[in-house]
Amino acid sequence: MLELASPLSESAGESVTNLVMRDVGCPPAIQQHEFRDSSGPIGRVDFWFPDQGVIVEFDGLVKYRDPSMRNGRSAEDVVIAEKIREDRLRALPEVRRVVRPVWHDVQAGGRLPSMLRDAGLPVRRAVRTAPAW
Repeated sequence: MLELASPLSESAGESVTNLVMRDVGCPPAIQQHEFRDSSGPIGRVDFWFPDQGVIVEFDGLVKYRDPSMRNGRSAEDVVIAEKIREDRLRALPEVRRVVRPVWHDVQAGGRLPSMLRDAGLPVRRAVRTAPAW
């Protein structure tokens, strides 16, 4: 199944999210797409579906809980920075929705397929048990 792996995934959560999206029949996403607004760079997103205007950002939660991932910031500061970043993304005219799955959502039987469908992505099949990968 290595042919399904992407070198652009920056975490195990992104890899699993990508595999689930493929398994349910979503169109291919642009990984690590960079966005900017009039204030400058906003940052890269995990997955961008330009035809549907949908961003999918896997949220592993470790960046809030693990002090070594916060670069000296409090969990509160990380949450606020993440909210401001997401607000800037949502304000872009080409962005219709931002989907933020966590581990529970991407595991077998999780909510990711319905989250994607609700965001307007074409989901051709549901994953009822373990994905085919």
